Amino acid sequence: GGVFNATPWLGLFFNAADSFTVPDHTITLPPSQPAPAPTGKSKDLGLKFDLWQGRAYATVTYYETKSQNNSSNLPTGLSATGSPVYVNEIFQTLDAAGDLKANGLALSDVQSSANGYTYNARSQGWEFEVVANPTAQIRLYANVAINETIDTDLGDQYLAYVAKYQPL
Repeated sequence: GGVFNATPWLGLFFNAADSFTVPDHTITLPPSQPAPAPTGKSKDLGLKFDLWQGRAYATVTYYETKSQNNSSNLPTGLSATGSPVYVNEIFQTLDAAGDLKANGLALSDVQSSANGYTYNARSQGWEFEVVANPTAQIRLYANVAINETIDTDLGDQYLAYVAKYQPL
């Protein structure tokens, strides 16, 4: 990233970053796989204003952020003691009816111990910030953000897992 000071009171800035983090070791995905490491990319750009001989400054920022492989726990009711309740109940019913055996499968081949899912996210927005120091003892601060976040690919592992066994 960098800052370009166009005038003594106006600066333009840009920053781009790639990020990653350690996966949540408490999350298991179907059928019984560890969650992958989340990754992200972000960029922001904007203007900085130095006003009234340094007694106030303002910043206007536009930002975009993309993240992949965010993980979360399954909602209550879909998971109990680490197992996806409804999926395992379906497989237990298929096993009792003989459908698993007829397809060369055992109950242990299809049951899941998953307790979470992954998703991707995309955010973009604007942030406005003003800081003023009218006296040496007083500092005023205001910040407003306008954000839109869209989560995508929620639970793709579950969809693939269910689709794999749907013909049963």
